[in-house]
Amino acid sequence: MLTMSQAESLGFKGEQLYEIGIAAVLHDSGKLFIPDEILNKPGRLTDNERSIIETHTVKGAQYILGLKNISKLAVLGALEHHIKYDGTGYPNISKKWKPNIVSQMIAIADVFDAMRSRRVYKDAKPVSLIVKILTQEKGTSFNPLLVDNFLKLLNEK
Repeated sequence: MLTMSQAESLGFKGEQLYEIGIAAVLHDSGKLFIPDEILNKPGRLTDNERSIIETHTVKGAQYILGLKNISKLAVLGALEHHIKYDGTGYPNISKKWKPNIVSQMIAIADVFDAMRSRRVYKDAKPVSLIVKILTQEKGTSFNPLLVDNFLKLLNEK
């Protein structure tokens, strides 16, 4: 819903908005292939566990690619949602690669949701702190225009 709200506010409509919604819902489908004991580990992940978690983007994209009647936008969303605006992140793709705008919107919504949610390994963060983090990460982790748009939408609610 967070991604679709962003997309709608940017003028996406109809079939495009529908495909964005599907991409957003499926973006973490690669986590189906990550062992639960790693996904739900209460403590800090080892380097090996972190590298296993990071495979979820490629595994998700591969999985979605094999589904019938699913837009290729969903493949991109799964593959690219952890590639940061400055080209860092994962999977390790050429620094010249620019993630699709939908993947960039998914990244913002995903980080917001992750920080706002209580997990076995961490407590939820207050919205004020999340806003501060998103603002600090504008231009490095996140597209500045999309962060500004997301924060504007948050303030409207």
